[in-house]
Amino acid sequence: MKNLQRIVLDIPLSKVHLVDISTASTRESVDLMNLEFILCHEGVNSRGDRFTAEELKASWRTPIYKPLNWEHKEPIIGTIASSSLKKTEDGLYYIECVGKIWKFLYEDYANLIYEAMAKDSPEYHVDSAFISMEAWFSSYRMVVGDYEEVYEKGEAKAEELHELRGTYLDDGRFVSRELRNVIFGGGAITASPADKGAIIKSVASLYSNLEEYHKYLHKAFAGEIHSPLSEEQLIKEHERVHRQLWNI
Repeated sequence: MKNLQRIVLDIPLSKVHLVDISTASTRESVDLMNLEFILCHEGVNSRGDRFTAEELKASWRTPIYKPLNWEHKEPIIGTIASSSLKKTEDGLYYIECVGKIWKFLYEDYANLIYEAMAKDSPEYHVDSAFISMEAWFSSYRMVVGDYEEVYEKGEAKAEELHELRGTYLDDGRFVSRELRNVIFGGGAITASPADKGAIIKSVASLYSNLEEYHKYLHKAFAGEIHSPLSEEQLIKEHERVHRQLWNI
């Protein structure tokens, strides 16, 4: 494909879940952190990019084996292992992925992800809350409102509307860009997403993952590994997780 263009899609980690891999053998899973997330929905996102059902049906396999890095640069800390096309109750398509972080190789990064997903922890507020996915496309058309007006790439009106993508015209109609020939190309865990409004509220609720998080907090407090938490924050978080683990 020639003349590919790139876009970035920010997915809040509040929409990401740690996948239960308890059915897998310990040797197969112990060095992996498994993240399940929705990559893309049918419809228009806040940036004004529009994904059709037809495009998602054609592109849902493309995220597989693509890299997950940190802040859109080295190191690559994992990969996207699986991708599936699903439907909401309303009949809209979306792509759901499972990413695998190599937590033995990149323990500090894995721990930062755990922290970013920690719930019930008012002492700690994190900005590294997004998986920022990259996608490539070779063509598009500009759409005004609910397809009242459509202009193909290359038309003078399309170029004019492209500058207004993601905004409303004076008559109240939204301007969007319908992407074509999309290839999802991996992504990044990032602390500086375009959308800074999302709040981290979800956490690994599985006992095994909480236990690993507890071990991490213990190591961080002992100074064995780096943590962005202060000593006071580490103490409070360690006590909270300890009580949750032992139901006290």
